[in-house]
Amino acid sequence: MKILVFGCGVVGSYLIHILCRAGNEVTVLARAHSAKILRKYGLRIKHKLQNTKSIDYPQVITELSGDERYDLVFSAMQGQQQKEVLPMMADIDCQMFILVGNDLTAAESEREFIELTGGTKTLLFGFQSTGGVRMHNYTICSRSGKGSMTIGGLHREPAFEERRLISSAFGKTGFSLKYTDDMEGWLYCHAAAILPMIYVGFTNGFSLKNEGAAGTGDIVKAVSEGLELIGRVGIQIRPAEMEKSLNSPFRSAAIRILMLAASKTKIGELTASEHCRSSISEMEYLDKHFNELRRMAPDHTMPAWNKLRSKMLSWEQIHSLYEK
Repeated sequence: MKILVFGCGVVGSYLIHILCRAGNEVTVLARAHSAKILRKYGLRIKHKLQNTKSIDYPQVITELSGDERYDLVFSAMQGQQQKEVLPMMADIDCQMFILVGNDLTAAESEREFIELTGGTKTLLFGFQSTGGVRMHNYTICSRSGKGSMTIGGLHREPAFEERRLISSAFGKTGFSLKYTDDMEGWLYCHAAAILPMIYVGFTNGFSLKNEGAAGTGDIVKAVSEGLELIGRVGIQIRPAEMEKSLNSPFRSAAIRILMLAASKTKIGELTASEHCRSSISEMEYLDKHFNELRRMAPDHTMPAWNKLRSKMLSWEQIHSLYEK
């Protein structure tokens, strides 16, 4: 298959790697500096958990030619960057496009894409479970197994033919594909699950190591408050089983285990702390757009959420301190 990928950050790098290993003809659209690095060194990844290294050589371009046809196009950009590439994507000779990442403006993206294409092309949304850090000429990648991606339409599950095309792109790599019927809900629920930990991480200098039982309890409560807000404003809670376990002891235990992994292990530090440190603008974007939900339900109280959020520095201060 002939596949185009926008972006080569942490998520994009591993996506490109796995698509290359599946035997596809992969082209990467990258900015000039990133393109220079890729052409000189190849796509180099250190797979932290697996203690291995890989190198791939996809085709690298810095602009679209206008006469190429692709079977599938992925945009692996940060959430706040996705809308920037929609006009370019709309002009590409391809029928299926997948925006991969923390896109809390997915509904706006879909509306704009329909306007740009007249509704003649398919737009899906995906989230890839990959963490890590982009270094100068290589990427440190943290993932479980061969990696996974959850994919869906804004409010529909991909059709059989769409799933078959996606599955063909990943071949026999072992990469896990999961499908959902409401990707907007899935992305908002993911944001509700990670934002409280982001607040704590930024408050403690990107470290969760010193968070005691009380702090962990606040995170558990804040996640539940966020999920309850999502339901209040009429967004579907996805995965569906998440709603059933909102106030269950199993959910609290699961969040506590996640906190322990994030605070006590090198992999957790790489996935949570270092990933946040290198993606401050994206974390700010998540915070901003999740906060907009709160305006839709002003009577919904979130004391634990407010407590964690109020301890954090302003985003202006965080940018000033850590982006030098």
